[in-house]
Amino acid sequence: MKKVHIKLIILIGFITIYSCELIDDEPGTGDVRDRIEGQWTCDETSHIYKSTESETSHIYKSTESIYVVYIDPDPSDTTKVIISNFYNLGFDIYVYAKINSLNLSISQQTTKDGFKILSGSGGISSNYKEINWSYRVDDGSGEIDNVTATYTKE
Repeated sequence: MKKVHIKLIILIGFITIYSCELIDDEPGTGDVRDRIEGQWTCDETSHIYKSTESETSHIYKSTESIYVVYIDPDPSDTTKVIISNFYNLGFDIYVYAKINSLNLSISQQTTKDGFKILSGSGGISSNYKEINWSYRVDDGSGEIDNVTATYTKE
């Protein structure tokens, strides 16, 4: 009889552990901010800046179209994240994005180096490995850059 109880307890333990892992891996569970926190590779398409020779005289933004960004939860607002190196402006430059389910929105804000992010929106994939963005940026020249970008995370 004791062998049956021990086997039953072990079986219940395995089922409990396995079911917890399944629940944790399901999309939509947990804090989205925690799931998207970390380093991402950004593949950006800018209408002003080119990854080769720039067609404009802008000198302040890197012209690399593939670069790294970092997403952190905003410690003072549970509905926002902080994106460092947004628009490839440097890791000391950041933008705030608001999260609503699997959607991100960027309201108008000016970075500390003077770039004005006019608006932006992004959609997070259900496996939290990709974010597709579109945003508008004014670098101060008066010309608006319409940008699309895909963030990927391994």
